Amino acid sequence: MELLNRTLNGLKKRLEKANTIYIQHTEGIVYEVTCDFKASASEKALKLFEDQTGYTLPQDYKDFLKLHNGSSLLYTSEYGDGIELFSIEYTLELYESWKEHSAFERNLFAIGTCKDGYLLIDADLCKPTPNRDGNYIHWFIDDGSEEDVIPLHTNFELWLDRIIAAQGDDYWNWSIFSAENYYKYK
Repeated sequence: MELLNRTLNGLKKRLEKANTIYIQHTEGIVYEVTCDFKASASEKALKLFEDQTGYTLPQDYKDFLKLHNGSSLLYTSEYGDGIELFSIEYTLELYESWKEHSAFERNLFAIGTCKDGYLLIDADLCKPTPNRDGNYIHWFIDDGSEEDVIPLHTNFELWLDRIIAAQGDDYWNWSIFSAENYYKYK
């Protein structure tokens, strides 16, 4: 929980009045964003999710929910872009909806949105013990198929630390752009 606390506290220290901050993305784009941290999740809500899904939440993600039951991070109204981390109640609602429509064959559930996609937890990769050691976070482009699920090779607290350090940019795609192909496709 130490990394999770350092990451969140570091971001909160940088926030100005009305929870805003200026960030710079690649290509020199600078804009003002807001952060909104929700109140903590109850033990009852966490247990309800686990009981209804049969999944055990990974400890680092559970620690986050005990601090903030959802958050809007680095959100800009100008572009409608940012990171939305769902409440555990909405995660359960979405899980039930996706289950009803057989969205995935694997045991995946969405915990948030970012960069035109969903942040997913692979419940099978949290077994047998849901600790911080698993690489269970995936990213899924909206309106894609199960083949479009991309493993990010990380857990929740490392993903959160990296996405905040990257100022909301999809750091997992950065290696795609070499100098040669950057200018070719821009």
